Amino acid sequence: STYCDGDVLTDLIGTPDSGGIITWYDVFGTIIDTGLTLSPFNSVGTTVYYATETLAGCESPADSVVVTIIPLPAAPSVNADADYCLGDLIADLIATPGSGGSITWYADAALTTVIGTGISLAPDTNLGTVVYYATETAGGCESLADSAIVTIAAIPAVPTVSATSSYCEGTSVADLSATGANIEWFSDTGLANSLGSGSTLAIAPALGSTVYYVTQTLSGCQSLASSVTITVNATPAITLSNDTSIELGQSAVLNVSGAESYTWSPSTGLSMPSGSSVSATPGTTTTYTVTATDSNGCTASASVSVIVSSNNVVFLPNTFSPVSGISDNSRLHVFGHGIGTMELVIYDRWGEVVYETDDVKKYNGHCCAYGLGWDGNYLNGNQPVNMAVFVYKLNGVFLNGVEFSQKGNITLIK
Repeated sequence: STYCDGDVLTDLIGTPDSGGIITWYDVFGTIIDTGLTLSPFNSVGTTVYYATETLAGCESPADSVVVTIIPLPAAPSVNADADYCLGDLIADLIATPGSGGSITWYADAALTTVIGTGISLAPDTNLGTVVYYATETAGGCESLADSAIVTIAAIPAVPTVSATSSYCEGTSVADLSATGANIEWFSDTGLANSLGSGSTLAIAPALGSTVYYVTQTLSGCQSLASSVTITVNATPAITLSNDTSIELGQSAVLNVSGAESYTWSPSTGLSMPSGSSVSATPGTTTTYTVTATDSNGCTASASVSVIVSSNNVVFLPNTFSPVSGISDNSRLHVFGHGIGTMELVIYDRWGEVVYETDDVKKYNGHCCAYGLGWDGNYLNGNQPVNMAVFVYKLNGVFLNGVEFSQKGNITLIK
């Protein structure tokens, strides 16, 4: 008989021909047992057993039986346990034989359900955890099993993300927030550029619409992405009337465009507090501010001055631009009424005089503008100064002998 190591061995049976007593011997002639049966030694290797029959004091010649117990081959080496997400490409299981034998795959530890043969096995692709067992058969004997555990986890649901939002340029943008596990944020649909992790994300989006993507990860599996769009709308670019001069009691029409609705303040002297065109009849020089709102709800503000000329009036605008196509804005004039003498000195930030004048002639017949006006160049030269804020000092005497003195800032815009 030939067995594999671990098999249940069948007893040897000696059948007497003459009704005598059976005696069992090993190869060395040593008696190992008597009786009709003998349990063979359960050890790897080949053993020869001998049996004789003794009757009336006489022992017969021996019959023999050879029992061979073959060692089991080593268990094959199966690749390591593996975890996948549903939809991943699942790698075949590989069993490497150690003795050059054949591989058999089983679905159970008892090795009763064969599911395949050969070195490789394609595992199941369904959700869940499955243990696969592989043995090697060589010389008619099957090894113990090695195993591999394959787990396929479900893809989690997409996380819940804060709603789409719109903002106006310059306003504070709220952090994004998402509900889920192991949250990660991305800037692209391919989820290649990570912006950060955690349930909240601080953002500083550019003008226009920016889409952010967010996933959650459970059991090592990443969900599909939720997205949120953040829109930053530009403040409206409005066009406003220039500063204008009127005589006391006259009206000036103030126009604005570039938005959907407009609100003016203060309301003093205005024909109405809202609208794209209003009439202003202030009793004194007044600066009006208009707040413009566009269709996105974004606002911008700008100011315009209505200069009211009357006896003993002097006014110096706080902003001018040499590149403006409008003469009142392209040169800096002293405006007023009844000015007899004056001296205007403008300094830069280091205290250097960049312009000065005592000219009280009316500018090109203008009712209320005095002198040639500063064109934005350095004193006694054609070299333009840079855009900046300057300090001025204005002193003078009205025709009626009343003195005046002013100090302040002037912004030159290019």
